[in-house]
Amino acid sequence: IFSLLVLLLNPFTQAWMAGRLVVDDPLAPVDIVVALRGDPGGAGPRVDEAVRLVGKRYAPLLLVDVAAASVYGVPEVQLFENYVKRKGIAPGQLRRCENDADSTAEEAMAIRACLLRLGVKEVIIVTSEYHTRRARSILQHAFSGLGIVVRVHPVYDPYYWDSHWWRKRRWAKTFFMEALKTVWTTLEQTAASLRSLSRR
Repeated sequence: IFSLLVLLLNPFTQAWMAGRLVVDDPLAPVDIVVALRGDPGGAGPRVDEAVRLVGKRYAPLLLVDVAAASVYGVPEVQLFENYVKRKGIAPGQLRRCENDADSTAEEAMAIRACLLRLGVKEVIIVTSEYHTRRARSILQHAFSGLGIVVRVHPVYDPYYWDSHWWRKRRWAKTFFMEALKTVWTTLEQTAASLRSLSRR
C-alpha cells in the first residue's frame, strides 16, 4: 500500500495525470476560429489566443461565441466585438453565434448550428488547456457525420490552471472538477452509444 501511495502521490505521477486532460491538435489553415466562452473570468486568454491565430492567418474569420445576455445593460456580443476590434480584428472578419448554452455540450450544439449556417468545413476551437480533452470529445460527438474537421487548440491560463495543480488551491479545484466532468462525459457518451445500438 505504501508503494502504491508513493507511486500515485509523487509529483511526476500528479503532473502526468494532469497532462491526460490536455490535447493539442496540429494547427493548419481553416475556415474559422472559435474561442469557447467558458466562465466569464477565464474568457480573456481564450479570446486573445483566437485573435492571435486569426492574425497569423490560420483563418480569415473569428466566430463570436457569447451568451445571448447583457452585462450592466450592454449586450455581451457588443462587449466581445469591441474588445476584439481593439485587438486588430476588422468588422468583416467577425461572425456571430449568440446562444443560451449552459454547458460545453449545449455550447457545442449551438456552435454546430452556427457553423452549418456558415458552411464551415474546418474549424479551430480555442479553449483552456485543462478543458481540451473533454471539449474535443464533446465536439467530435456533436459534429459526428457532418464532415466538419475540428482542431482543438489549448491556451494556458495560470490563474486557473497549471499541470503542477497541487501547488495552489485554485489549480487543484480546477483539476478535480475537470477530471470529474471528464468521467461524467465519458459515461454519458457511452450510455448514449448503448441506447443508439439498442434501437437498431
